Amino acid sequence: DNYFEWIQPKAGPIAFPILRIETGIDKFCDTLAREKSVMLLPATVYNFQGSYFRIGFARKNLPEALERLEEFVTKTF
Repeated sequence: DNYFEWIQPKAGPIAFPILRIETGIDKFCDTLAREKSVMLLPATVYNFQGSYFRIGFARKNLPEALERLEEFVTKTF
């Protein structure tokens, strides 16, 4: 399933994808942090509308974090 939609950044280590599910982005990010210790910043932190979130690619543990994100999405949706 396509739970996320994004445009690959042309430069820089940050993306701002949108979550394509009915769960609000704040609840999604909060539950993900609590259950999988993965932090994504919801668009509401930036006073931006929609189910967007910030994800950074410069972390050394990015592969592990992406695995945890995938586990969470697969289990939850």
